[in-house]
Amino acid sequence: MEFEERYFREELDYLRQLSKLLATEKPHLARFLAEKDADPDIERLLEGVAFLTGNLRQKIEDEFPELTHG
Repeated sequence: MEFEERYFREELDYLRQLSKLLATEKPHLARFLAEKDADPDIERLLEGVAFLTGNLRQKIEDEFPELTHG
C-alpha cells in the first residue's frame, strides 16, 4: 500500500483549522500557532501528527471501508 499525500494534506488542513480556533480561544498561544511566522517546532509537530494520522486513516479506510463509508 502506497501512502497517498491527500490524507496528509487533509489532516494538516484540519490541524491548522484547529490551531486557528485554539489561537482565538487562547490568545497567549497565538504567536506559536500563527500562519505567518509560526514557531518552526510547532509546524514540524503538526506535520508529524498529520503524517501519522493520515497514514492511520488511510489504513482504516482501505481495510474497513464499511466503518468509514457508512
